[in-house]
Amino acid sequence: MKTLTVKQTGVVITILVAVSLSGCTKTALMPGSEIRIAPPAVVTTVKLDSGEQITFDQAGGRFHQAAAAIQGKSTDGTRQTVRISDIDSVYFTVATDSSTHCQSANDFKEQQKRANRDTVKGRIKAASTSDTYIEFDGSYGRIDTLNYALVGNAKSGEPVQLPLKSVTSVKVRRIDGLKTGLLLGGIAVLIYSIATFEMDLWEEDEQIF
Repeated sequence: MKTLTVKQTGVVITILVAVSLSGCTKTALMPGSEIRIAPPAVVTTVKLDSGEQITFDQAGGRFHQAAAAIQGKSTDGTRQTVRISDIDSVYFTVATDSSTHCQSANDFKEQQKRANRDTVKGRIKAASTSDTYIEFDGSYGRIDTLNYALVGNAKSGEPVQLPLKSVTSVKVRRIDGLKTGLLLGGIAVLIYSIATFEMDLWEEDEQIF
């Protein structure tokens, strides 16, 4: 009797997993008020431990976590890389308001580590505001933490940029943990059954010979 080889069985199982996992999702409706992010800061000025002050140009300075530094151009056009360890205090603005904030260098660093993180876990399929409903194309919507906005392309092809404060709800596609768990359990049983079946056939062939 001809049976699948171990390699062929693995290929079949891989295809089954890929097809099945694509269906192990669910769509959840998330209120806009639950989209909480720490928007990245635009640094206007830093005061060094030495007392010196560096003022950045209109584009502002940006925190770079890998370098543990604030980088940007000062008002005289000089490229600046100022290490957090050399800074006493940081003056900055954020997209959510026009006020200038001031923090110690360490507090600023910890806050910016949380920047670029949002609470939307999944792919944004659609969004609602008080007067519109937008469905995104296959690339989905995403949170633009720099501009504090929801951006993407609508199904019509038009670019979308919605201020987060105007978003009342979003539809999010997420992995369904229960379905995924049941699927993986079923696949484990399938693998065991195939392995046992092939072992029985191998033993039968040995007895024949």
